[in-house]
Amino acid sequence: GVSSLFTVEFYDEISRYLKDDGLLCQWMHGYELSDELLLSVLAALDSRFPDYRVYRVGNRDWLILASKQEDGVGELHGEVFEQWTDFAADAALLGIHHRSQIDALLVANDEMLRPYLRTRQANSDARPILDNGAEKARFFRRSAEALLELRFIPLPLAEIFGGLERRPYTERIPDRRTDEHVLEEPERALFLMRLFDLDDHGDYVGSAAIGSYFTQRANLAGKPGDAVIAKAWLDAVYGVYYEAAPWIRLEQTPFWAEVLETARSNRVTEPVRRAVELFDAALRQDGGQMRALAMAEIESDDSLVHGRILTLTAALGLAADGASVEERRSFAAEFMREHVAEGSITSEDIAYEIMVAWMEQ
Repeated sequence: GVSSLFTVEFYDEISRYLKDDGLLCQWMHGYELSDELLLSVLAALDSRFPDYRVYRVGNRDWLILASKQEDGVGELHGEVFEQWTDFAADAALLGIHHRSQIDALLVANDEMLRPYLRTRQANSDARPILDNGAEKARFFRRSAEALLELRFIPLPLAEIFGGLERRPYTERIPDRRTDEHVLEEPERALFLMRLFDLDDHGDYVGSAAIGSYFTQRANLAGKPGDAVIAKAWLDAVYGVYYEAAPWIRLEQTPFWAEVLETARSNRVTEPVRRAVELFDAALRQDGGQMRALAMAEIESDDSLVHGRILTLTAALGLAADGASVEERRSFAAEFMREHVAEGSITSEDIAYEIMVAWMEQ
């Protein structure tokens, strides 16, 4: 019944009343909604607002901030908690009291999404995609998760493709929960590092990744140089990397120092060492190294890193180094397009295609 609030026509109308320095703030749920429907709304918004940001404010809920001006949304500054007392009080109910916690909820902006959204049909009164598809999505209990998948990719996509500055997650919520909270994932990242620091092998909710690492570390110590065990150790490293890298400065932790020391020793194989060096370059956002190491992996016949991670890392390296439009498009055509899914498309597939579209713009 409210689908008309997410159309091209509505965004045209709201622009008439929005001040030049004003912001449109709009909530939208992603549960019982398909990616196609959510993207049709974002395509409508994108066609009318030059600047916007998308925040995750629930398990499958989204908050859109949009401006009529280029760079009109602006950067959130830490003083907001001191200056906006009502906001600070409301945020405290969720355990949020620091800018880094809000930055953890920032998923994407216009720079990241626009190239892909231009290829999507926008929701409008003339073509009410949302209205026509909402009941079907609800019946099949679908969930729009492409933006979640985009946020979970353990690479600096928003920082390099979106030009965003997100402070690393450092301030934990007071009750120390690791699940059932909008900050579940960054909380878990800090939790895993805490368990590593304490060498705590306990079986806790959310501790599976570091538990696997402890197990494979012991196995590797028992059989150093064994290719199968070294690969299992790398898989365990990636499990922690995947859960921690999007949220914290993993490269500055004792955990990562141990990983690098192991990878640079004779206890692992050469393909394992190369994979860890690639992840390290991504953590440090070293464009030159990301590009060089990823291309070496792409061209090798024994790489242990997934093709999508390799091509995204190389693409980020190209972008960080200021590659030309021609270079980006050529790379996307030669190396990225082959990893774009056809037929049955998952949310993860869409997240990858969003980044391919960025390279092709």
